[in-house]
Amino acid sequence: MLFIKFYYFIMIKTVMKPCINLLECIDSGVRAVKIAVAYVKRSGVNRFSEFLQNTKECLIITSLDFGITELEGLKELKRLGCNVYLYNGGNEFHPKVYILDYGYKKIAVIGSSNLSEGAITGKNIEFNLIVEEDEIVREAEVLINKLLSESDPVTDDLISQLEKNGYEKIRRAVYDKPGKVILSILRNRQRYCEEFVKLYNEIRQHKERGKMAGLRKKSHEMGINKVACDLISKGIDVGDEVGSDITVYAGKSKIRIKVQGMVLPNNPARVYDLDFDYFIIVVVTDLNSADYFIIERNEVERLIKEGLIKYKKGSEKYGWIPRKVYEKYKIDLDDLVNKLREAKLSRA
Repeated sequence: MLFIKFYYFIMIKTVMKPCINLLECIDSGVRAVKIAVAYVKRSGVNRFSEFLQNTKECLIITSLDFGITELEGLKELKRLGCNVYLYNGGNEFHPKVYILDYGYKKIAVIGSSNLSEGAITGKNIEFNLIVEEDEIVREAEVLINKLLSESDPVTDDLISQLEKNGYEKIRRAVYDKPGKVILSILRNRQRYCEEFVKLYNEIRQHKERGKMAGLRKKSHEMGINKVACDLISKGIDVGDEVGSDITVYAGKSKIRIKVQGMVLPNNPARVYDLDFDYFIIVVVTDLNSADYFIIERNEVERLIKEGLIKYKKGSEKYGWIPRKVYEKYKIDLDDLVNKLREAKLSRA
């Protein structure tokens, strides 16, 4: 019995070894690698690249969860000849599994290290196990193959779309969202921004011809898409459809935003009802600049009581807010975003 326990201890010690610094636990001569890690950073790829130089096969599955993965890291992996995939299943992606094939043996490194410099060099506090036991290595490979079936390839076109839609700009602002949601947010941003440009150019052509009559609805749609485009660019998710207004969700609560879009800077704004939390007036001066004015609902109510929002006789459906009244509520985009973030936190 004592011999059996001793043999079992020696066997476990032989097939499993602790590995704190991942780089020091990998021998040279790796012929193929299969990796599933939650996050990839350029710094980690640079340090790991020596093991990828002469590999015949390199497969890496990662994610965009919480905006931690860097596009430069994905691009560098592809440059090194790796087949890179983004997990697109329904769960958050959090494995750290490295399968290394030396030809004469396969090992798996399983633990806490993502593909970042801090995680694989010992700068972070990490812990991994080198596993040589064939059955466990096979199970790890089965897992990676299953994850591969639930993943999408990282193509040059996908990277181009992520760059165009501002992934690097917003990734720190979406730290609480899984990759599937981040991709949806980026697609929405593209749609809202493109629709804004289309409507702006259409209105500008009418403006140049001096034919602005009947364009109030289009100006409103332009303003809605401009606000949605700008908010998403700053990491504020406005959902898949903005409709006639914008809703920002804060937990189970929601922040309702009424938008008035304009291209003529001195025109009064219209307020139709008080079914909102914030009334935003956006005056678009050109494709790249706009003035924002934001009035909270209780402030609109005060302005109505004081007679500063004028109702035309015989037209009680809406009130007019003169420029001289709303101009004191001017706010820059970053302050607007901070205001909405504070409101989200207070309601979450």
